[in-house]
Parts: sequence; C-alpha cells; structure tokens
Amino acid sequence: LVFTAKLNMNSLQLSLAVLGLVLVLGTYSGAALQCYVCNSDSKYEGDDCNDDTKLEQFLVDCAEYGEKHNQPAYTNATMCRKQEQTVEGDHRIIRSCALDGRNKCIERTGTKAVKVIYCECEGDGCNSASGVVASLFTLSVAALLTKAFH
Repeated sequence: LVFTAKLNMNSLQLSLAVLGLVLVLGTYSGAALQCYVCNSDSKYEGDDCNDDTKLEQFLVDCAEYGEKHNQPAYTNATMCRKQEQTVEGDHRIIRSCALDGRNKCIERTGTKAVKVIYCECEGDGCNSASGVVASLFTLSVAALLTKAFH
C-alpha cells in the first residue's frame, strides 16, 4: 500500500513537471505582449500583412503601440487577434492586439456577402498564420499529456 502511494505521488509529480515544461516552452513571457499589427487593405500595409515572410516588420509591443497611437485597449492587451474578413468580394486580413478573447477562432456570416473569421491567441506573435495553429497545438499537447498521466 505504501509502495502504491509513492508510485502515485511520483506519477503526479511527473505529470505536473511535464505540464509545466510544455507550458513554459509553449509560451514566452516577456516584459509586454508583442503582436503583429497590420491591415492587408491597399490603403494600409497591403499584401505584406498577408505574407508570413514579411510579417516581422509589423511585430509591435502592444503597450508601447497603444500609448503611441492613443489606443488604450492595446496598452492592457492580454491576447493577439487575427481577423479575416470578406465584404462583397473584398478580402482583407487585420492583425492586432486584443484586450481579451477566447483563445480560439470564430466564424461569423452576415448579410450583403459579409464573412468574418477572427482568432484570438495568447503569446507573443501568435497572430501570424502559423502562430495561431502553434498556439492551439501547444494547448492540445498540454491537455493530452495531462490526461495521459491521470
């Protein structure tokens, strides 16, 4: 009975250590949140906002960006957001800092051929095309590892 209790305690400690490691490796905690901020409309940053190889130029510190551009919601941002919208055939991507969110993607369809998909995620630079997928992957691995050790 004592051996079984020790084995269960070691298993619990191991699962907590693995979960902690996944969370540490899956998220980066710096001084402030950094997100990509751009708009693929030709009036703004254009096609570079839709090109993962050119996104680095749009990575900003949300708090600094909020102060500089008088956007208080950015100052206290806790997540990043990527929004894809199609309005009457005009498609654009808008990347930004977000004050809050759901850490998942949501699709909305409206009248006049309006379709919007927005994804919120946690972690620096997660609102790139690959970042949103990587963030969801990290959460899935953590959940699977936790379940495997229980």
